[in-house]
Order: sequence, then structure tokens, then C-alpha cells
Amino acid sequence: MRYSTSPLTEEIWSDGAQVVDRKPKEGGSLEIEVLYRLPADTTLFFALKTSDEVPNWSGISNVVEIRTRLPRLIRVTTSDRDDGSPTWSPDNTRIAYARGSTPEGFGRLNIFVVPSGGGDETWLTGEPWDDSMPSWSPTGERIAFYSGRVSGYNGTNIVNVETRELGHITTDPPADSRIAWSPDGTKIAYSGRDPGNGSGIWVVSAEGGRATRITPDPSNTYGFVLAWSPDGEMIAYSSPGDEEDGDRDIWVIPAAGGQPRRIAYYVGDEVQPTWSPDGKWIAYTRVLGGNYDIWMIAVDGGQAVRLTTDPAQDVQPAWSPDGSRIAFSSNRSGNSNIWTLQVDPLRTDER
Repeated sequence: MRYSTSPLTEEIWSDGAQVVDRKPKEGGSLEIEVLYRLPADTTLFFALKTSDEVPNWSGISNVVEIRTRLPRLIRVTTSDRDDGSPTWSPDNTRIAYARGSTPEGFGRLNIFVVPSGGGDETWLTGEPWDDSMPSWSPTGERIAFYSGRVSGYNGTNIVNVETRELGHITTDPPADSRIAWSPDGTKIAYSGRDPGNGSGIWVVSAEGGRATRITPDPSNTYGFVLAWSPDGEMIAYSSPGDEEDGDRDIWVIPAAGGQPRRIAYYVGDEVQPTWSPDGKWIAYTRVLGGNYDIWMIAVDGGQAVRLTTDPAQDVQPAWSPDGSRIAFSSNRSGNSNIWTLQVDPLRTDER
């Protein structure tokens, strides 16, 4: 038996990877062969040839095509620095993230890009500035990030993914959070504080300008991570609202402004929301008793589903554009690295 990433034929039979030969069972009986270390997320073609004792070889058998699966949990980065704030490219192939200083405290926050299954990393921005909280634009051409590189002003900057050309989005009031792009890329949402109007969630043109506050209560505080729904109608965020205990919950509000609706409100903090591509689910970080895990909940209500159970800190979820995986930052390997988790809303088994 051999396999290849191309359909096997007599002409390329010898080029296929050979499975260790063994004497087959008697004809008409079932035989199972388990293969290990096949490449993940790859289409493979399998075929057989048989021989007698001479040996006289048969022709090639029917060719069977299979697609191998991705592992349920993938460690994407392996740096000895701390990696966080993952964001997916629209084509699902890459993840941008912020990388911190060395264990000795040297260096600054930098923006990197890595293949979504792991591999060679590309450095985009950084020294001598602290650049953090990247957010990939819907067109895939640009990544917005938070930085103090413009005259010491902390705000939203832009980098072209291919050319590394830098720009800046000037917003009024200034952004003090990770931005969320609207699905069509024409607007951004962020949290910020206006000295005359208090804090809130703001929406502004992706080119910058005077923003419109969409949250009604200027006295509330709002999280550093927002998420725009795939249909462009709603924005998810975290806030304590009017809760006396001060715990943060997940809320959604119309992107045009209106009355907020609370989605997840359990004991502990629920923060860092990310929307599933079909708009039916929100994944988030839940903090309970000092433990950080990734959960998800249906937007229409219901019980939350716990996705990670490792005693490490699993934070900052980001749903992949095809809906199959969630990227997150975890220190389960010692340092905080970027991981991805296969997710199926119909499954509730824990990892």
C-alpha cells in the first residue's frame, strides 16, 4: 500500500510513500491498518498492489481519497516570549498577534504574523515602540494596532501586511482599546473616553474623524476587546453594567446605537468576546476563582459551553473565518503562546 498527495497511477506508483508491507489475511476477511503521523489537513490518495510468492505484481487497485483532520488542539507559536491578542486573516491562512519582551524583560511589544497551523513567523512592527492589540481588516490588506508611535500618542495605527507601510487613524475621541472592523471594512468600533461625554463604545469611519457614541451610559467602563457581528448589525463588548458586584458581563448593542442586551452573566468576569462567522455564537474568556478559560454561548440565549479546562490561563479567543477553530493565548506551555482549538457548537466535551 502506498499514498501520495497526488492521485496514484502506474506511472507515479513508485513515488508514493510506502506503508510497511506485511502478509495480508486470508481473502474475504477484514483487515484494519492504522497509520500515524500523516500530514494534518491534507488530501491523500491511497492504493494497493498485491503479489504472489514469485512475485508477480497486480495492477493498481481503486484509488481512495481521504482528507486528514487538524488536531483538536494546535500550538501555533513556540516562542520564549509571551504571545497574545490573536487575529485571523480573512482567508483563514494566517494569524497576527502581539509578542512581548524576553523573559529577562528586554525588548518591546511587536506585531507578528504566522501561518494558522504554525511555521515561519513574519515580523511586521515593533521596536522601538510598543505595538499591541492587532486587528486584521476584512480586505486582508491591513492590520490595525494600538501604539504610541505617533508623537507619543496612544491610538490606532495601520500597517500594510505586504509592504509594511505604516499609517494612522485619527479618531475623536482617541481609541484606548483594540478596534473592531465592520464586516464591510468601512467603519471601526472602539472604546474610549471623551472628557465632555464620558466613556463609551464609539463608531467612526475607517478613515478616522469624529466618532459617534452608541452606548447610552457614559459612566460605565468598557472592555478592551469589541466584536462586530458578521451581518454588521450588532457589536459585542464586556462591561459591568449596573451590577453591584462589579463583575463584567458580555453585552451586545445595535451598531447604530440603542438599548444594550446582556448575553452572558455568570459569577466572575466574562470578557473578550468574539463572534462566530454564522452569527449564532459568541466565544469569550471567563475568569472564575483566578482561573481563565474559553467559553461560548448562543447569542439567542441558553447555557454557556466550556471549551477549555486546562488550569493554565486561556484568554483572548478569536474565531476563525471558516468557523472551525478558535485561536487563543495560553500559558499552558510555560510562556503564553498562540494556540488554536477545533470547535463544534454541537459538542460539549472539554479540553
